[in-house]
Amino acid sequence: MKDIKVLTVKNPYAFLILAGIKKYEIRSWSTKYRGPLYIHSAKVPVKEYDVNTVKGISRLQNNHISIDYMAMHGYILGKVDLVDIKKIGEDIPKPQAALDGCCTIDDNDKYAWVLHKPEIASLTIATKGKLGLWSLTNGNTDD
Repeated sequence: MKDIKVLTVKNPYAFLILAGIKKYEIRSWSTKYRGPLYIHSAKVPVKEYDVNTVKGISRLQNNHISIDYMAMHGYILGKVDLVDIKKIGEDIPKPQAALDGCCTIDDNDKYAWVLHKPEIASLTIATKGKLGLWSLTNGNTDD
């Protein structure tokens, strides 16, 4: 059975990815993996929203998407295609990464994971998340 690659992301970011608002997932690390990537909402949500997060959430008003998914924690909520990874400051300007990543970029944030074809799941899966890129089928964290 093929491994299903999963990335745990705190809400509201997980939902913003699947709503097509958050085009980049900002990370301090890169991966060689490209392909389908399931988005898992972390058990603990973001405590405070920065200005770019608020701007991202405000863009939801025009999408007519139920925001119920934004309140779900500890579930696989859908999937995207990870198509590329760009270096922030070299391949993509920092302000653009912040706007399309719906977050503030700090010194540890080096990479913008380029996400395409977001799909919100019609059936969510409750599961524990993990750090890094992980596999649903065998629970291994890998890269």
